[in-house]
Amino acid sequence: MSATAKELAVLTQGAAAKTIDTSIIGKALAQLISNIASRLSIPLTEKVAAQLVPGIGAAAGATINVMFTGFYQEMAKGHFTVKRLEQKYGEETVKCHFDQIRQANLAAQSINKE
Repeated sequence: MSATAKELAVLTQGAAAKTIDTSIIGKALAQLISNIASRLSIPLTEKVAAQLVPGIGAAAGATINVMFTGFYQEMAKGHFTVKRLEQKYGEETVKCHFDQIRQANLAAQSINKE
């Protein structure tokens, strides 16, 4: 198991151990919807607000899924680019160039901070 996979496993263990009370979240979202509707002068009953919660949750979930999918596609693209370069030029050469680029970026960041 790679170091990154181990770090990800450690991070997700802590998140999996936490439980979420969905009834509290649902009530809070219904209240939020009611508050927004009242500010917009839209008559909205508590029942209608509660019925909107699953739709809003689905939309929020879909948005997060799209963001994560894009992120992991970029990560996979970078990973397989590095693998291809390692196969073509050798692991040590790629690592040496990567370290040079990283040092140049760190130096540029430290200059920008000053």
